Amino acid sequence: MLEKNKIAHAKYSKGTRRPRRAIRRFGASEEGSLLIFSLFLLVTMLIITGMAVDLMRTETQRSRLQATLDRAILAGASLQQTLDAQSVVLDYFEKAGFGSAISASDVSIAQSPNGKAVAANARLDVNSFFLNMVGINSLAAPAGGQAAESVTDVEISLVVDTSGSMGGISSSGDTKINDLKAAAKEFVYLMQCDPDATLPFDGACVVDPDTISISLIPYNEQVLLGETLIQQFNTTEEHTSSSCIDFEASDYTSISVELDPLVIDPVLGVPDPNPSLRRSATIDPWSGGDTAVDWRRTCSPYLQRVVTPYENDYQNLEMAIDDLYASGYTSIELGMKWGAALLDPSFQPAVANLANNLGVITPNFVGRPFNYDRPNTKKVVVLMTDGINTTQHLVRDGFRDGPSPFYRVPANAADHAGHISVYDADSGNYYH
Repeated sequence: MLEKNKIAHAKYSKGTRRPRRAIRRFGASEEGSLLIFSLFLLVTMLIITGMAVDLMRTETQRSRLQATLDRAILAGASLQQTLDAQSVVLDYFEKAGFGSAISASDVSIAQSPNGKAVAANARLDVNSFFLNMVGINSLAAPAGGQAAESVTDVEISLVVDTSGSMGGISSSGDTKINDLKAAAKEFVYLMQCDPDATLPFDGACVVDPDTISISLIPYNEQVLLGETLIQQFNTTEEHTSSSCIDFEASDYTSISVELDPLVIDPVLGVPDPNPSLRRSATIDPWSGGDTAVDWRRTCSPYLQRVVTPYENDYQNLEMAIDDLYASGYTSIELGMKWGAALLDPSFQPAVANLANNLGVITPNFVGRPFNYDRPNTKKVVVLMTDGINTTQHLVRDGFRDGPSPFYRVPANAADHAGHISVYDADSGNYYH
C-alpha cells in the first residue's frame, strides 16, 4: 500500500514540473523581442514624422499671417492713407481670413507731426494632426512688426487772427487772443522741439534742427510784412509809411506773389517801372483828424504783428507770439493768401536773399520752399481764427494817385477857415 502511494506521488510531481519549466523557458527566451521593439520604433517614428508635418503646416500659416500683417501695417502707416490706420489693419486681416488672429488692442498707432508709425501683433493657433497623440492639440503661429513713414522736411505757415474780436472773452474765461497765444506757443514747441511733450514743457528738444520751418503770419484786416520782407516783392514805392500790400481780385487766382526782378536775379534783373503790386495807403478811418494815429491805421507800423518768415527756433516764435494783440477788422483771405504764398516754390529766391544777404533766415533754409513734388517734404497751413471776414478799408479807385480833390481852406480865410473843401472839376466849384 505504501509503495503504491509513492509511485502515485512521483507521477504527480513530474506532471507539475513540466508547465513550470515551460514558463521559465518562455520568460528567459529572447525570441520575438525585436517585434516589440519595432512596434515602439514605429510609434516613435510616426510621432516624429507627424511632428514635422504639423510644424510645416504651422510655418505655412505663420508665413501667410506675417505676410498679411506686413501688408496691413504698411498700408496703415502710409501718409497718403486717409482712413483710420487701425481700421485698415483689421480690415486686411479680415479679408485674408485671419480676423480671429488679431484684435483692436493688438494694433498701436504713433502719430507725429511729420510721420506715422503702426505696430501690430497677431497670433494664430494651428490644430495638430499628429502631435495631439502626445497631448499637443495645437501650435502657436505668431506674427508681429512695425511700419513707419515720415517726411524729413516740413514747411508750416501759422496764420493767426489778431482782429478786434479776438479781444473778447472765450469759453475758458480768458480772452480769445490769450487762448490763441497759448495754443500757438504750444504748437510751435511741439513742432520744433518735442512732439510727444506734455505741459509743462521742459525744453528738452528731440526734433532735428532745421527740419521744420515755421512762418508766423498775424492778420487783421491787413497783413504787416515789415519793410525787409515787402522789399522782396514787385511793389510800388510811392512811400514807406506802411508795409502792407493791397491785392486785386485776380491776385487770388494764383498762390504765388510776384517777386522783385532784382531778387529773382540780382545780376541781370531790371527794376520793373510798373510794379504789379500796390503798397497799401496810410489809412486811419477812426481818428477824424487831419493826421493818422499809428495804432488806428489799417496797416499799423507797430512791429508786434509783423510777419516772421521761416523761423527755425521755437523760442523766437514764442516771443513773437507773446507780442500779438487784438484790434481791427478781419480779412481771413489775406492771411491765407500770405500763408500759401510763403510755401510756394516761387518764393525760393526771396528766402535765399533773406538768408544769404540780409541774415533774416538761417542759411540752412536756402532752397525752401521746396518744390511740390520733392520727396519727403510736407507743406502745411495752420489757420487760427474765431470768426468770419468783416471789413477791409481801401482807397477808392481814382484816388490812389495824382492830386487830391480835397483842399484845406486857409486859416486866414474870411469864410470856413480851416475847413476841408472838395473840388468838383466839372463845375470848377469847391464844396465844403
